[in-house]
Amino acid sequence: MDVAAKVKTFEKIFIVNFEAGLWVHSSMESRLASDLSGRGFEVAFLSCDGLFDGKCAVRSARKSSSLRVEKKLDCRDCKFTSKMMASSLNGAIQQTEWLGSRVSELDRDHARRIAQSAMELVEPLDLEIDGVRLASIASYEVILNHKILDGNFTGEAASELEDAIRNCYLTGLAVRRLFSENKGPLTVVVRNPAYATHQIVALEAARAGHRVLYLNGSYNISETYSHGEIWDWRKFGIVNPARDEFKSTKELFLVPARRVERIENHSRSLRAATSHRVYSAPETRSLTAVRSKLNIEPGSKTVLLALNSTDEVIAARSNGSFSEERYPGRVFESQIHWVRETISWARVRPETNLIIRVHPREFPNSRSNVRSEMAKVWEDLLSELPANVKLNHPDQNISVYDLLSTVSVVSTGWSSVGLEAALQGLPVVLYDSGLPGFPAELGRSGLTPSDYFQNLTAALEEKHDKERTRQRSLFWLDLQMNLGTFKVGGRLLESQRYKFPRWLTLVFEGVDRYFYLVYRPLDLVLGRARKSETEKILPLMTGEKHSLFN
Repeated sequence: MDVAAKVKTFEKIFIVNFEAGLWVHSSMESRLASDLSGRGFEVAFLSCDGLFDGKCAVRSARKSSSLRVEKKLDCRDCKFTSKMMASSLNGAIQQTEWLGSRVSELDRDHARRIAQSAMELVEPLDLEIDGVRLASIASYEVILNHKILDGNFTGEAASELEDAIRNCYLTGLAVRRLFSENKGPLTVVVRNPAYATHQIVALEAARAGHRVLYLNGSYNISETYSHGEIWDWRKFGIVNPARDEFKSTKELFLVPARRVERIENHSRSLRAATSHRVYSAPETRSLTAVRSKLNIEPGSKTVLLALNSTDEVIAARSNGSFSEERYPGRVFESQIHWVRETISWARVRPETNLIIRVHPREFPNSRSNVRSEMAKVWEDLLSELPANVKLNHPDQNISVYDLLSTVSVVSTGWSSVGLEAALQGLPVVLYDSGLPGFPAELGRSGLTPSDYFQNLTAALEEKHDKERTRQRSLFWLDLQMNLGTFKVGGRLLESQRYKFPRWLTLVFEGVDRYFYLVYRPLDLVLGRARKSETEKILPLMTGEKHSLFN
């Protein structure tokens, strides 16, 4: 079958674009649509048209108030950007399908009644409509925004959940009607279908028999907005297929220097802490000061217990993206149980230091002023510790990368600190092999508490091959960040932004938000000169492959 015939098979592509006002994301979708249209695909954006009440993704990201005038301004931004993106570029034919045009006022009233009735249930998350766990899916962003652990939605969180249920119901209704009008095979591209309304679109597309492609920015912080990762969501869900590729590869190859440099750019971005995605303080390399703060003697055996952000996995569990194997796991009843047992292990080993690093997300930080429910749990649990067990609280402002230069072993459940430690060649102990998002083979892991403590002891006492650990980590990150991504352009000066001071990055963001009428069209035109690798994803678009891997 020639290329033209393959394009014809899946000629219609819908790209979900509910957050057009967030140009940091929608610029990627815009460039992708333009490139695909230029190759013969018919591309349509799926936009919300102001349909969503309450905190949509744009309003949540901007921390907008509940004032109606502010909602109108945000909606005007999104609508302008959606129309701009659908304009003709390079002769490409694009269009926008508006969700709001496919629901009536009666539909909206019915959605409100459904949402209100759900909130009157003893367990609102039990609401299910037409086989879809509507309320559980709707809860995803609410749990993240309020860092909820126990499923108890009160006050502002309850109001947001009600809005989210309504928005999810209307989204499902609108896309079902849209798909019924398009009888041919469709490809639906959805940015991170863990998010509520995005998951509804993905589920409805899958139920209608259409292909669903997961899209997101690269895990590489220095390339998050210039490179994308994409795969068949119906086959892999939200789990990166690079994991299967890693496990199936019999021999690890040496990563070429140019691709190692891209990985090192990611590490440099983490250490500098210039990105909003980094919770840690910037690296200082003042190891003497770190040891002094934690009362650690140089050269002493030290284990870093890197605690994990809990609400993120709770949210993924709630909406069905994660199974029980991913959380709470099979080895310990909970993360709390793991910490308690490890403290007991350290108590009888006074010659070994244990540093317990509480995840900064649990406390108010630069991204959120919400204090999580887990914060109180950790403060109570860790208030009285043995002399050799040290608490690293976010208030101490210690960079995790300074800690990695201080400790002997790192132990975690699913924190990316484990991956960063392995990249430095440190021995890593994962308390449950089913928890991390990266391959458990990068460290020691097991399936029982006995396995865990044996691994912890062995990691401290046995000789460790630092270079082998580093090479295996590089191989994994090469799959995840390089071979498993494609360049899609990005915004103005995107490749340089991670090198800028944080204040200069904020200036760019301010110009984008408040002068978007001028800035975004200019950025769109200039973007035509930026190199892309759209040809790399064509086999996914034509249905020949499920991922970027062979």
